[in-house]
Amino acid sequence: MKRLAVTFDMTSPSGHKSGDTRPLCF
Repeated sequence: MKRLAVTFDMTSPSGHKSGDTRPLCF
């Protein structure tokens, strides 16, 4: 489920900088 991680980074530019890759439970 790496797609979720990529989506999370794209949705949250701040998260991308922080390097917070969390799987979304949507």
